[in-house]
Amino acid sequence: APLTNRAFLRITGPDAPRWLNGMVTNDTQSLQPGEGNYNFLLNSQGRILGDCTIYRDPGASEPVFILQTDKSQIEAIHQHLDKFIIMDDVELASFPDEHLPVSDQNPDRGGLLVAGPNTAAMLQRIGISTRQSSTLTLQSTAWKGNPIDLTRAHSPLVPRFEIWSDLTTILEIQEALIAAGATPVSPEALEHFRILSGTPLYGTDIRNSAAAHDLPQETAQTRALHF
Repeated sequence: APLTNRAFLRITGPDAPRWLNGMVTNDTQSLQPGEGNYNFLLNSQGRILGDCTIYRDPGASEPVFILQTDKSQIEAIHQHLDKFIIMDDVELASFPDEHLPVSDQNPDRGGLLVAGPNTAAMLQRIGISTRQSSTLTLQSTAWKGNPIDLTRAHSPLVPRFEIWSDLTTILEIQEALIAAGATPVSPEALEHFRILSGTPLYGTDIRNSAAAHDLPQETAQTRALHF
């Protein structure tokens, strides 16, 4: 399925590891290049302001972090993080940015979701090798000479990967996957898959409104917490 609802921030600077670790609910400071984890952002009362997945850029010599979230959240998260850069040497880069995997502001970039029990074998069949890992990962690789970013996303039921590259490459990968036997799926099917996976959606299952503000422990997403 095409990915059309993702947005990213690139977080850099000498203080980025320590500063970012203090802004979210998981241990981002210990991430090794190519590793990622799921996080909440909280207000001073511990209520959830947003959620995101944070990866450490595998290709950067100094620690660089890529924050991925739903594009409906990106502006609020950017403003929230920016407000707390006081004396810290940290920079936040929003789109457009050539270092980031995708942007809806840049139609030359695109994303593709591939999920199912045979996903790794299917990707291997068309020439994309995946890292053997049970955790969230980000790897920079290539397909037919074209650079791609490949993430192993959270998926408790079946393996799930996201591929990011220029739009032409993404369309060619999609055609290759379909030719190899992959089945295109609808947004409705993806929503059913999300619910069956028990993965809450911010703004729907994770509430942040005048009527209700959820705490992390009310979401059953202990994967987002590091004590």
